[in-house]
Amino acid sequence: RLRTFMLQSRDLQRVRNQKALLQALSPSLQGEVALSSNEYWVARVWYFRVLRPTMSDLFMAELSQCFDLSVFAQNEVIGHPFCLYVVMTGLVLRRARVLSRGDCFGEGFILS
Repeated sequence: RLRTFMLQSRDLQRVRNQKALLQALSPSLQGEVALSSNEYWVARVWYFRVLRPTMSDLFMAELSQCFDLSVFAQNEVIGHPFCLYVVMTGLVLRRARVLSRGDCFGEGFILS
């Protein structure tokens, strides 16, 4: 379990390094890179996908910059209030449903 977590943490460290490099860019370029990097994940959330045609690129770029990567160990209980999760790798058991890559949960708080 620890070995798997440490292997997954390498990706987390890589993303953190990329975010540090991103800070050296101009605000406009930061938004463009963040949007390009996270567009797939933003599109996985149904209300962003539905509302995307009405959202400005600036809003989507700002939203993309708010994404944060987390790594969780196998059998760890997750699910903080007011937090949106998009599964990048692995499986999540949520309310008797198995979620896999690209599935999301916790999105209901935005609508309430």
